This record gives sequence, structure tokens and C-alpha cells, in this order.
Amino acid sequence: MNLKLALRSGAIIPLLLMLPNLAWARFFIGGGAVALLSAPLLAIPSPLALAPVALLLLSSYLMNSWLMFSAALCFGALHVLALSLTGL
Repeated sequence: MNLKLALRSGAIIPLLLMLPNLAWARFFIGGGAVALLSAPLLAIPSPLALAPVALLLLSSYLMNSWLMFSAALCFGALHVLALSLTGL
């Protein structure tokens, strides 16, 4: 694995970990409006659903784990399916 790419990827992980917290903070500050949970945040649609998927995909790349990568892809596909079924 390229060290430069791994360092860049490692810098993104804290941002992905903070994204759901920012979404929840916006929800509580906004008065608990349900529409805020799925509203885009920092140009990321549905941050509560997509941030964990991106975090798992990036982590699986950094650990060079194909098994975790395939599980993260399934997790992401099911998140997209759940989002489309619920209309969020």
C-alpha cells in the first residue's frame, strides 16, 4: 500500500467519525425535526447512513481486508435499499 495514500486516508477517518455527531447536533439544535436526519450535511446526502459505510470501506482498504470490504459493500447496498424504501 502506498504510504502517502494511507496517510491521506487516515486523515479522513476523524472527519467521517465526526459527521454523524454533527448530524445529531443539527437535529437537536433544529428542534428535533425528522427531516433534518436525512437532509444533506456538508454535501453528503443522508450523512447518518452513508458516513458509517464510507468509514468501513476506508478502514477495510487501510487494513487490506477483502472480507471486510465485501461486508462493507453489502452494508452500503442495504443502506441504500433502506433509504429508497423509506423515502429518506
